[in-house]
Amino acid sequence: MLSVLFSLVFGILYRYRHLLSISINDAGRTHAAQTANIFYTTEGNDRLIHSFFAFRKVANEKTNFPFNRIDIFHEKSSVIYMEDISNTTVFPAYPLTHSTEDISSIKDKREMVISPEKARKYYNHYILNSRNPVLNDENNKDITKYIWPITIPEENGKNRFVGFSVVTFNKDILSSPYIQTVITTLTLLIIFLHISILLIFLVANYMITPLLILRTNVRNMSILLSRMLTSKNANITPENLIFTNSIETNDEIKDLSNEIDNMVSVIRGIIPYISVSTLRNAGSNSENTKTKVRDLAFLFTDIRDFTALCEKSNPKDVVSILNYYLDLETKIILNNNGDIDKFVGDEMMAFFSGPRKEQNACNAAIQICKVMEQESKKRLKKGKPVISLGIGINSGKVIFGSVGARTRMDFTSIGDAVNLGARLESANKIYMTKTIISEIVYNRLNDAFICRELDFIVVKGKEEPVRIYEILQKKNKYSNKAIAFKEKFEKGLAYYRKQQWNEAENFFVMCTDQYNDKTSYIFLERIEYFRLNPPPQDWDGVFKMTVK
Repeated sequence: MLSVLFSLVFGILYRYRHLLSISINDAGRTHAAQTANIFYTTEGNDRLIHSFFAFRKVANEKTNFPFNRIDIFHEKSSVIYMEDISNTTVFPAYPLTHSTEDISSIKDKREMVISPEKARKYYNHYILNSRNPVLNDENNKDITKYIWPITIPEENGKNRFVGFSVVTFNKDILSSPYIQTVITTLTLLIIFLHISILLIFLVANYMITPLLILRTNVRNMSILLSRMLTSKNANITPENLIFTNSIETNDEIKDLSNEIDNMVSVIRGIIPYISVSTLRNAGSNSENTKTKVRDLAFLFTDIRDFTALCEKSNPKDVVSILNYYLDLETKIILNNNGDIDKFVGDEMMAFFSGPRKEQNACNAAIQICKVMEQESKKRLKKGKPVISLGIGINSGKVIFGSVGARTRMDFTSIGDAVNLGARLESANKIYMTKTIISEIVYNRLNDAFICRELDFIVVKGKEEPVRIYEILQKKNKYSNKAIAFKEKFEKGLAYYRKQQWNEAENFFVMCTDQYNDKTSYIFLERIEYFRLNPPPQDWDGVFKMTVK
């Protein structure tokens, strides 16, 4: 009987130690991963990283498993890509650049840098133990380190390896509560030997174990939600939010687990109806953080002749078609690090942030056009009307914040950059094009795309003219045809603005004959009009849009 009792007690203590270890590993891994993500999302900004560390230090004082410190080791000059690392890759030394502690107070100089040999060891450990990235420090056996690599996505699609985030814990975080629990349990065992079997059985099997399991399940769900809301590249979908309802007892703990499961189900059901930006910003109580100036790129899409399609189809088919195409667009935008701001019928407004926002928006536009072309071929084979859309892209500073009533609000952007993006989308109807971008977007593409200048226009509601461009394709080795077309059209446009109608007409006719360019037909019609109604000598070639 006594042996059974001791076996039961030590089994429970072993399981408790295991669950405790899992909780600490979760905390360490989360700290390390979030620190690496913060460094990337803030682009290594010292002030923002310092604010993040200050917040972590305050939260650390209240946690059950406090860390010693968090360090960032960063070497910005090295060019190593995660995808290309092999056994022959030579790592540089990574100096300590940020820490939750005062770097000048660190006495052990070995802690100021990660040597190339240690960098190799850290990387190998992360690759082989990505689910549990823990290392025992060879210089101090009383601490444990959690390692996470810091990577930065590049334009070539690869992730540049720039350093490590390192979270340090004392080993006694695990041993101290465990030893205390062992002493308490054995003391109670000696005092209440005759009733301990029943007591341990009841407490362990109906309270302690279910509570620890519930805590672990809730913690895992919380980590998932935190990653979804803080990671810059997070794809927030209902399928990503999972709660494991694994409690098998039939008591209040099981009821609590069921209620949490129901709550997660409600959140899972709400997620599709709330934009990522709203989810990420709604948790802040500061009015200063809810309304701010941001530099964003905006992408507008609109399905052409959708009203006519609605008149010819029943409502269920219309909704089904609309949801299908909006889903295709949404996936492409999210995959290019964008976010959906809102849907208005068949129209969609999306935005992109970060240093490559214009490139990402244009990549998304090209991919959307390609998918729409494929879908059009499928509908033609089935004898159904072709569905096309127009895209407008603009970039600039806007007011980003919460807008709406006191009881129902949303996060959105307001400003001229937004309005111009919407007008550019509508301009596709005039120029018979698919994707129009503003001059500011064109200038930030770094020659990565082939774009032709379309016109110099004044959109409705504005007085200042803007130069607009059409994206033809992404620049690659097959770009010669697009470049030749661009040059012919822009030569015609130059003669058009000089009122040299015959020369302009020759180039526009070339574009219609050789490339079946519908935009050139528009300019040929204008030339015929101007021959009969010549513009003034000081005419600057500006075209005024009279519709939105």
